[in-house]
Amino acid sequence: MSRVAVLLVALLVLAVSGPAFSQAFDDSAIRPGEAIGPFRLGATYDQVAGVFGRRADGEATEGNLKVYRWNLQGAGHSGTATAPALSVSVNGDNAVEMITTTSTGFATPGGSSVGLSLNAFKEEVRTPYRGYKDSAGVRHLRFDTAGLAVTYDIRGAGMTTVKSIAVFKPAAAMPGPVPAITPGVGIGAARLGMSTDEVIRAIGQAPARRGRAADGRELLIFVLHEKDMFGDNAWVTVYVDRAGAYLITTDAVNHFTAQGNNPGNGILELQAEFGVAFRSEALITPWPWPLMGIWYEQHGIAGFYFPPDGEKRILWIGVYRRG
Repeated sequence: MSRVAVLLVALLVLAVSGPAFSQAFDDSAIRPGEAIGPFRLGATYDQVAGVFGRRADGEATEGNLKVYRWNLQGAGHSGTATAPALSVSVNGDNAVEMITTTSTGFATPGGSSVGLSLNAFKEEVRTPYRGYKDSAGVRHLRFDTAGLAVTYDIRGAGMTTVKSIAVFKPAAAMPGPVPAITPGVGIGAARLGMSTDEVIRAIGQAPARRGRAADGRELLIFVLHEKDMFGDNAWVTVYVDRAGAYLITTDAVNHFTAQGNNPGNGILELQAEFGVAFRSEALITPWPWPLMGIWYEQHGIAGFYFPPDGEKRILWIGVYRRG
């Protein structure tokens, strides 16, 4: 049976059963760029209201969109800091542009849902994203090419938890693979042991700045088109001695470790991947302030954070030559 036919049958059932319709939906899947449960992008407000069997419990205006909210009840629905709800953002053509939920009752194909770790969500999606805070101080991550977005909390020692999940029409994907952070090996195309010229060829651009690190060894700073966690252009910084590159760091949020760690994560999430056997030592940076580092000698990877930051977010991740 086609999806259109399924929707028509569902609406017919609703017409008979009325507002007592159960909200333990048969379809609880979050489909990136398409739908949350039985609610699809491109549907009209009346179609969404028909599935619920009632008008929206609340509405608001955000820019040129109307946002309609339904409170969720019944088996399978619970919330985190807020009551479980589902909302749709409707444009001037009466078409749903975004669907958002704060309910734990919906999940992605990989099992990610509201209330679970942001790190697990990023590991599943594994596409570049941009992060920002809105005027209310809410933290957002938006995976534009996947058609997914989340809001999240940062709790003790930087552990992050998803508060809401949204789907929307995805943007066109950027060419090329997602850059990888490989402990003891390299970041993206830049590899430990490369000479200065090899690093420049691998990254494919001239360094924006070239000088000396605090220990007198060569320092190369590359400014990327990708963004850092604050929405500014990210950097890759390469430290080089006679044996080649010995430390490579980045603050680009679209660079990931094997388990989805990237700049912007909490320190506990890095420890969840690499353990608690590390040494703490500051990294003297090209800036007026040092970054505190947690260095994993057995892996050849380090995370760096600004000491006054009580949330202990990892601003930079670096790979380095062991021994």
